[in-house]
Parts: sequence; C-alpha cells; structure tokens
Amino acid sequence: MKTYTQDYVDACRARVEADLRAYRKQVGKAPSKEFEVRFFNDQVLLLDHMFVHRLTGIEGKDGNPLNEVLKLRVGDDVKLSEADFVRLSKVFFAAIEKKYL
Repeated sequence: MKTYTQDYVDACRARVEADLRAYRKQVGKAPSKEFEVRFFNDQVLLLDHMFVHRLTGIEGKDGNPLNEVLKLRVGDDVKLSEADFVRLSKVFFAAIEKKYL
C-alpha cells in the first residue's frame, strides 16, 4: 500500500494502547521478565502485521524504528521490555503517519 487513512492508523494505535492497558491491569507492578519479553515481542509482530502490505520502497534504506530506537544489531536477541515497546510504538506510528498518510 502506498497510503493508509488516518482512521486506520488511529484504530491500530487504539488497539496497541488497549493491549498496553490490559497488560498493565493483568500483571500489576511486577510482571515476570519472561512474560514481559514474550508479550512485547508479540506486540512488535502485531505492529508489523497491521501494516504488512506497506510498500517498503517508501521507507528507504535509512534507519528504522527497530534499529534506531532500540539500538539492535544483526544477530541480537530481541527482548523488549514495556518501556522499549512504548518507545518503539510511538516512533513506529510517527513514521507510518509521516510516510504513508
């Protein structure tokens, strides 16, 4: 896809925010590290899935939210915390809005 509607992006953002609220409600203040990593790694897959049909040529070959925000390198294990995911999702949605609206 070359573009997304603002309504679609807003609905996707609302889903992510609802998942965050549900996570916080269910785990309280002390989630196990294993559950936190599993949950937020899955949330990254959800972000990608919601925009899987985007034309990647529009994004270019420069850095992207995954490697710029989280400082991951090729071969690194992806083990996101809640804070990592919140930071990532904010810049991911900002990038989608900048390039695909």
